[in-house]
Amino acid sequence: MNSLKTNKTLTLILIFVLSFLTKNHWAQNGTNQLIINTKDSSYISVYVNQKLISSVFTKKILIENLRIESHLISIALDSSLQIINKTIFFEKKETIIYLELIINDSIPQLIYNGESKIKDFERDSNQVVYIYYDSIVVLDSTSNLKIPLINSDLIKYNGPKGCERYINDVDSILVDLDNIFSSEKKMNYLKGWIVVESILNNLCLSTKHLKILLESIPYEDHRIELCEKLYPDLIYDLDNFHSLIELFKFEKSKNLFLKIIEEND
Repeated sequence: MNSLKTNKTLTLILIFVLSFLTKNHWAQNGTNQLIINTKDSSYISVYVNQKLISSVFTKKILIENLRIESHLISIALDSSLQIINKTIFFEKKETIIYLELIINDSIPQLIYNGESKIKDFERDSNQVVYIYYDSIVVLDSTSNLKIPLINSDLIKYNGPKGCERYINDVDSILVDLDNIFSSEKKMNYLKGWIVVESILNNLCLSTKHLKILLESIPYEDHRIELCEKLYPDLIYDLDNFHSLIELFKFEKSKNLFLKIIEEND
């Protein structure tokens, strides 16, 4: 009789453990999505649980792989130093929560705009998608956090150089930039870091690495200012510098960028 009770107890414990593991498996492999919409395109930086997920000029952002739990969503706009916070909570798996970014009287707000099941959602084929992990890996080429950079393609460069060696570890500096919200402070931080590297180690930046760093700076005026500081002495592959013009959307910024090159030819 005692043996029967023991077997029943062990069976109940096994069922409990399996259900617990299954629940944790769902949570770890988050199945939920968040969509943030705004009426007009803006340069939007989105943070989930204080980790940067995207930083891009857009009207819509989709973030996938969110777990069944509460998440703190923070938004920073290039037009405002204010950080907007919104807490959302997923109760079920395979759910989409919609947030609307609304600006009233110059005050931005994140408004809850409903939710639905993922199976009812038809994804736009041109939509930018970000996948959220606990370790925070951003898979979109326009965002700040990157896959480790591959430098082998620069070895064959034989054009004019601003210096003989370039800085080949910029990934670590991106982590520091994630904790700086102000565009001007990001620019000044990068200025100081690059100047120290150039003086102490006689190094400069490749345009490939500079592009990654410039994307972390929201304001185009600040991007221009950093380019002025670096070109030509602190740029490794000078012939490739002109390709950075694609980072500027406004004609004024493009003209100022071209002026930097013309004045130093």
